[in-house]
Amino acid sequence: HLVRFETMENIKKAKYELIENLPKDGLAVFNLDNDGSRDLFNKCPQPNKIGYSLKETVIETSSENTYFTLFGQRVKTTLLGRQNVLNILGAVGVAQHLGMTAVEIIRSIPFIHPVPHRLELIRASNQALIIDDAYSSNIEGYKAAFDFSRSLPNYPKVLVTPGLVELGKSQDLENSKMAKAASSVFDYAIVVNLE
Repeated sequence: HLVRFETMENIKKAKYELIENLPKDGLAVFNLDNDGSRDLFNKCPQPNKIGYSLKETVIETSSENTYFTLFGQRVKTTLLGRQNVLNILGAVGVAQHLGMTAVEIIRSIPFIHPVPHRLELIRASNQALIIDDAYSSNIEGYKAAFDFSRSLPNYPKVLVTPGLVELGKSQDLENSKMAKAASSVFDYAIVVNLE
């Protein structure tokens, strides 16, 4: 969003407009692992608000599944990576607010399937593992994909990317950071131009 809003502060203001326009009985949901979102949570006067975080969550990843603790139980999801556990925790908070029980929530998690092109696992005919994360090209998205790729034993690891786009004035700096991070995870990088 930086190309349109220019600063993170402007993005926070625009997102907070959603909260300000909720009805009095509306629900505001915040990712407390994100500094900006946590600031908005603390500022929010909404009586119904939920904050969620990975801080107390034990997570194990493999190339096929992610396991995490929820309500004291070990739960399995086919969604890959820590960031998807964070997304699930946000949904869990909403589900509880709507009256679902812990048992109902845990039973529902296996039915959550990956969205195409968002850390989607594809096994090629030669058994190569392809992680399709083509939809994401933002800072948090590439960090999550890199962390997940780092956790896998498969080698060699090849990154195919157009780089980060639509970041306005910070685009060159963020792409430089991404390249440095990629060098610690991948054996090869192929930069493509999708325009």
